[in-house]
Amino acid sequence: MIKLAGGVSLAFRFPAPLPVAFAYYSDLRTILHFLPHVEVNHVYGDDHFRLYYNSVEFGGYTMHIYCDIRATFEDSLHMIRIVPEESPPEVEERAGINSSTARGTFTSQGLFFDEGQETRIEYEFELYSNLPRPLGMRLMPQRMVNGIASNVARTRMREVAQGFIERSLAAFPEWCQQQAVSPDGNR
Repeated sequence: MIKLAGGVSLAFRFPAPLPVAFAYYSDLRTILHFLPHVEVNHVYGDDHFRLYYNSVEFGGYTMHIYCDIRATFEDSLHMIRIVPEESPPEVEERAGINSSTARGTFTSQGLFFDEGQETRIEYEFELYSNLPRPLGMRLMPQRMVNGIASNVARTRMREVAQGFIERSLAAFPEWCQQQAVSPDGNR
């Protein structure tokens, strides 16, 4: 097995008051599409999704990871949590010559802080999976494979977080138009 685990924490300023920023990032049907390397594979409900992480690593090995998630919103704390949801259909673990497929866990937490006309947002992202070893990697020592996997996971999660921030900032004006909301919080 390949133990893939990575996480990152980032903070950024969002150009809108807290109520608008929180409403925007609570719109998961929109916001989840801003995660690089991650696709929404299935929508079970407004707060329940299956995500698909796909990345080519290790010089040509493809990792396919399915993560079932559920969102919780704590309005009083201005917090959005993404937690694993284990009830949907299982994911068949498979290893090919240069690919691997398994279920994983994706978690995230966003904390929103009022700073007048802006909002400071602190986000944490984590991805974890035990993937079956592709046949082409069976001769590599386990410690070496896990070490490489950990480095790759940390790098990819940083890319996911930074890309998410950039994409969500860029799409905010269009969301405001669709929702008939002014970026400053007025309708």
